[in-house]
Amino acid sequence: LLERTPDLLKADVMVVPHHGSLTSSTDAFIDAVRPATAIFTVGYRNRFGHPKDEVVERYRARGIKIYRSDESGALDLHFGSGGLSLQEHRQLRRRYWRFND
Repeated sequence: LLERTPDLLKADVMVVPHHGSLTSSTDAFIDAVRPATAIFTVGYRNRFGHPKDEVVERYRARGIKIYRSDESGALDLHFGSGGLSLQEHRQLRRRYWRFND
């Protein structure tokens, strides 16, 4: 992608490749996409340790807003004339064992 169509990679929202593994998000790739928001789709306490801290830092260092499915739960993204609206399900709905808190 970087070699053939780097100018076509720009996106406002990016689903981070391969759950944030060490080899999936090079500096050059992130710089070509230039996302404002990055979404890491990862399982809670997954056995692979994704996303890797170094990869998360690559995005943070560029001022990219980060969301992680292991922390936010499901994410609802709505694209409209006012831009992106994003809701985190764990903010909207409490876990069933915490209803009385």
